[in-house]
Formats: sequence, C-alpha cells, structure tokens
Amino acid sequence: MGKLNPAKLANFPDIGMFVILGSARASMVDSRDFLAPVITPHELLLALSTADGEWTGEYVLDFQKLLPKLAAASRDGAGAAGELGAGGGGAAGGLPR
Repeated sequence: MGKLNPAKLANFPDIGMFVILGSARASMVDSRDFLAPVITPHELLLALSTADGEWTGEYVLDFQKLLPKLAAASRDGAGAAGELGAGGGGAAGGLPR
C-alpha cells in the first residue's frame, strides 16, 4: 500500500476508523488531514477496554502481547466495536461506520 496519505484512505468512505498495523515509527501519523481517525492497535485496545477506563501509562507495541488482549476486548465489546474488521487490508485495518 505504501505510505499512508489522505487520498488513499478517502477511497474507503464507509470506514469510521483506521487501525495502522506497521512499525511503531509508521504509526506516528498526523490524522488531522484524514477523513477518519488513524489509530494504533494499542489505542484501539484502550478504546475497547471495559476496565475502569484509567490508563496505567503502559504503551504496548509487541503484537504478541497486544493481539490476545484485543481479541478478548472485541469479544467483550458491543456493536461495531466488537467487529474488528480488516477493511482495506495491507497496512491498515478499519472499523465500519
């Protein structure tokens, strides 16, 4: 897919949020110019978390630790948050609006 830019992601107008799956450096995207937010898997985990809602300060970048937590959070979630789609494939996955 190459480097993310607003024009590429604008081809997916029905996606309400993009989750970037790449290196930690690639996840530093200024999403102000995009039509939908571009977040990291850890930020998605924080959004889906049903815990007390307080962030411990831990920022997980290791997918082997993060993916099981995301799977559990998506099973516990409701509605669109529980449907971790892979809209678009490649470097970013998306959640339907």
